[in-house]
Amino acid sequence: MTVKIGITSRRSDAKWVEQNLQHYIQAVREAGGEEVVLAADRSGEPPDLEDLDGLLLSGGGDITPALYGRGVEGAEVDEVDLRRDEMERRLIGEALARDLPVLGICRGMQILNVVLGGTLKQDVAGHRVYPGGPSARHPVVVQATSKLAAALGASGVMEVNSRHHQGVTPDRLAPGLVPTAHHEGLIEAVESPTHRWVVAVQCHPERYEADASHFTSPEAQRRLFRTFVQMAQARRNRRD
Repeated sequence: MTVKIGITSRRSDAKWVEQNLQHYIQAVREAGGEEVVLAADRSGEPPDLEDLDGLLLSGGGDITPALYGRGVEGAEVDEVDLRRDEMERRLIGEALARDLPVLGICRGMQILNVVLGGTLKQDVAGHRVYPGGPSARHPVVVQATSKLAAALGASGVMEVNSRHHQGVTPDRLAPGLVPTAHHEGLIEAVESPTHRWVVAVQCHPERYEADASHFTSPEAQRRLFRTFVQMAQARRNRRD
């Protein structure tokens, strides 16, 4: 049976999915998984993880500061979607309780940090991409002993893309996470030491084709998705 990966989304309509989730879906499929869109705008029963093998927390708009006990700190917080915040808060709690493999990307890393008790720096200069513009780029240092390094098949300095304006600093890191990559005072990746495989990155590895020149090794980004799907397969095998 195909490994099923839940991908969080703000909306469920076909046009939105095509425009905003195509890179995630392609990366999951290439890694051998099957996507299941978990959208915050669906009426009726909220999405759950009952029949899924892994959870991918996708990128998107800002998280409401109220979720981490803050107001807006000098920079406008835009594209807030309270339904999505609540859906992802609930799904993260369920995934961690089930010890489901989790991959967080950009906003996904931020919401994971917030749900586990961390906060966010609300505006990071030079990391934001504007509609229609190219990704920013910068090097990150990946910790050699991390699950991230094992998944990438690489550690040390890597060049990545950057499409965000909020982020996690050491003083804002959730107590349940450990940093595994960094860049000039910003945490660029985290993982949970108490779960089998919970990894999150601030960059967008699913854009390895759109932003191929922005990575030291696009193949390393493909390996990250393959490892994620393999961990989901392993969990399905244990459950079956």
